[in-house]
Amino acid sequence: MSRELTSHAFASWYSALLMAVSSDPTCCAWWASAERRHAMPATDQGDSAVLLLPLRPPPRSVACRPLLIALVALVLGMTIAWQSAWAATSSTVYLNQPRLERPVEPKILQISEYSSPSIEGGSSVSGLSWSSWGETTATGTGEATVEWGTAATGFHQEHASLAVAVSASGRQLCDGVPIYTAVEMTPALGVAAPPHFSLFQHDKMVLPCEVHGGNFVAEQKEERTDPLGCFFSGVSNNLLFRSVPTYRFGVGFCAMRWTGWGSDRAVGIGVGRKIEQQYGIRVVLSRPEWCPAWTVSYTQETAELWGKGEPLTGHGNVTRAAAKRLESEIGRRGQPHSLAHDSTPASAGCQP
Repeated sequence: MSRELTSHAFASWYSALLMAVSSDPTCCAWWASAERRHAMPATDQGDSAVLLLPLRPPPRSVACRPLLIALVALVLGMTIAWQSAWAATSSTVYLNQPRLERPVEPKILQISEYSSPSIEGGSSVSGLSWSSWGETTATGTGEATVEWGTAATGFHQEHASLAVAVSASGRQLCDGVPIYTAVEMTPALGVAAPPHFSLFQHDKMVLPCEVHGGNFVAEQKEERTDPLGCFFSGVSNNLLFRSVPTYRFGVGFCAMRWTGWGSDRAVGIGVGRKIEQQYGIRVVLSRPEWCPAWTVSYTQETAELWGKGEPLTGHGNVTRAAAKRLESEIGRRGQPHSLAHDSTPASAGCQP
């Protein structure tokens, strides 16, 4: 079912049920007093239809309760159906591999690099032509080059070229951005596979869904093992505050703790370092888009520095005591604070 048909069906069924609810006087009175909001899905971001009802239950009318249950079920069901219809017809699905020249229907792919004590090599595909891009699985054809060397030959490189069929799969929404997360190539019909082909046929450079903040992903191993470290550097590393010296040095973010990472809006609190001072800092990241350098990434940043700041005692990690002290100033009434906004530059080529 297309998005247009899904929306028209939703409108028709919703109106019919609403008229049925209105035909029951007791139910109609309850409905009229309810705080409610209904929004039709309208964008390619998969916006949901929303229906808000009061916490108190509807009256025990014979007609009322079943009709209202059906109405709520319709809203939820049609929301899911609309999102599925959108996903099935969208051609702007990105291959989730960083630094691709063309993330949509790429013409060239570096498929794999493999190394072990006994064999090493790699593979690539060029001249790719795709069909059904945007569907659950996209298929394509191209010319593969496979190179390998073994310990038995002193890793002398051999190579083969062959026609291949390529498939992109694992389609999903990654924080609202449609991506493929797997690529596999197989020899074309009637073409023999070269030696060790199975080691090189899966694209190991395609990534699973991970939402970035520039080159940073929250809750990775380094952050878990070093929670006071300074890993996040902003969406452009060029966040400037008017209330502190505005030399063009980025703010350092240390001891950050994040909530909502991977949703449309991530919030982090921790310590912000600027020149030779450090402050409590609160950061809000938003507007996830597909960016060639990192794949899915937040592209908007709003940050607040709180407190008068204190001199840095060193250039390593912030101490636990300092982090606790500076974080306690965030949001406190009477504390000086300054606000700054930043966004990923256009040169990054991010696309909604």
